Amino acid sequence: MSYKPNYAMYSRAPQGWHDEPFEYVWSFQAGLVAGPITASQLSVFNNPLQFDPDADFYLRGIAALVDLAPPFEAEAPPNVNVLFDMRLRDCFGRALDSGFIPMAAYATSPSDLNPAAAFFQVPGSPVATPWYPELYCPANGAMWADFNAEISIVAGAFWFYSFHLYFQGIKRFQNESCEPSSATTTKQQRGVAA
Repeated sequence: MSYKPNYAMYSRAPQGWHDEPFEYVWSFQAGLVAGPITASQLSVFNNPLQFDPDADFYLRGIAALVDLAPPFEAEAPPNVNVLFDMRLRDCFGRALDSGFIPMAAYATSPSDLNPAAAFFQVPGSPVATPWYPELYCPANGAMWADFNAEISIVAGAFWFYSFHLYFQGIKRFQNESCEPSSATTTKQQRGVAA
């Protein structure tokens, strides 16, 4: 049997429907803080991910970035950053994974994947990590995202920082008919006959 990549096995739009590429982008911000700081204070939980009401979304890739990930500037080697893990939960609060996943697993800067610079913003849209099998997200539905800091900091000053979560996939729309309905056609015919 010949090799078939996972992405080739994603669902296809049934007859009368069509898919359109789409990307959701959510941003979550955390303010400036100063040490001593615990991991729980650095963590950002219960971030809502609201989906549009116009069409169902099929998640096929995820990317996550952090602008200016907070460094610890005292009692630590230079250029060391606080690293974060992520957990996604469904609309009922049930986790999709058994634990937190390192954000580096969700496609960070393609030019530099070392931990010290893993989350620096790069120009353009980030390269997403494929998600298979695709995740069905109903229109007007919601999910939750939790960002958990890996370590506690004894001392130091921190910058303002923000999380950016990218969901890449498709929206599935039902095809629209441009033909007049039978009721409209009947009314028009009556008008002409009159």
